Amino acid sequence: MKPDIRSGRRLAAPLAILVLVAAVLPAAAQQRPTNPVSGRTPVEREVMASRPAWEFSFGAGVLSGGDLFQVRSEAVRSWDPPAGAPFNSDKYTVTLDEDLLLAMTLAYVPRPTWKLRLDLAWSEVQASAMARFGETVVVVPYDEVSFTSIGVGVEGVMADAGRFRPYLLAQALLVFVGSSGGDLDGVRPGARFGLGLQAIVGPNWSFRAELSDTVLQVDSDDHRDALEEPFEFTEYGPQHLLGATGSVSVSF
Repeated sequence: MKPDIRSGRRLAAPLAILVLVAAVLPAAAQQRPTNPVSGRTPVEREVMASRPAWEFSFGAGVLSGGDLFQVRSEAVRSWDPPAGAPFNSDKYTVTLDEDLLLAMTLAYVPRPTWKLRLDLAWSEVQASAMARFGETVVVVPYDEVSFTSIGVGVEGVMADAGRFRPYLLAQALLVFVGSSGGDLDGVRPGARFGLGLQAIVGPNWSFRAELSDTVLQVDSDDHRDALEEPFEFTEYGPQHLLGATGSVSVSF
């Protein structure tokens, strides 16, 4: 596989942001005064007294994708992928594997039943080619593709069951796509829909588990133009990037 020195650089920036915010926000949350409201549990009084409030979440999980495109030629030939060793095939399909997902959320909470969310998420996944050679299909490394998304949207609580709050999420996105060879690079619009559960563990702290579907179309026109003729090229889409994350939240 061809080395990709940009992978470490792309990972360093999100990790640095996570560490910085995680160090500052807990102290800010502990300094916030409370004003209890009667007739509720201690946790509910704290939530009511803090409105409007802010909430910050940081966490990690897994992102997985699907097929990007398929290349077919009339006969077996050699192909040179952007981030892998050359291989021989007459047809191959490039698909996204699973890899680490980092996520951060800043939410404004005007009411306990809904929030305005600003999300930042990052992941870099292996793109593999399912290559056919005769009657055999082999999986070969093809590219490294990164997704950095900025999302704005609304989170709505489905039911307030005390400490446990299931919720729905809808967001509009800008997704910055990067790749080893640069052929898939670009900024793409998208949308994210999610389902989650927030568990309140203290006046200022909670845990969250969230499943999401990020919908976008990766532009592979530049990669198609870089391939050597003749061949048939089929682009798939829109892509569905499925994410599963666990995070810690602090309100302030």
